[in-house]
Amino acid sequence: MPWSESITRGGIIAGGAALLWALWRASHPRPLFVVRVVAGRAEAVSGSVTAAFLQRIGEVATANGIERAMIRGFAHGRLIRLHFSKEVSDVARQQLRNWWATFGWGAPHRESPRCA
Repeated sequence: MPWSESITRGGIIAGGAALLWALWRASHPRPLFVVRVVAGRAEAVSGSVTAAFLQRIGEVATANGIERAMIRGFAHGRLIRLHFSKEVSDVARQQLRNWWATFGWGAPHRESPRCA
């Protein structure tokens, strides 16, 4: 097989892989924020979160013996739903959801385009 054919096949494979990756990314929503727990201490990785939220995550992590974890916030309509990594126990998840229900904030609202 001449090398030009292998380059063409490689280009087709690379293009197909890029297309699959783009479709996968488009089908998965991006989190509004990501918080990482390292050694029981919470820190924002991306997005904006309050100091009070980070403090509460740290308190829950310490009380439940969580050394490492990830907590993400995803828009769900006008609300934000919390998603937890597997290291966060059901008890700790509920404690954070309870705090979030009282003190959390809503998802940014975007105006939908209107027809003239």
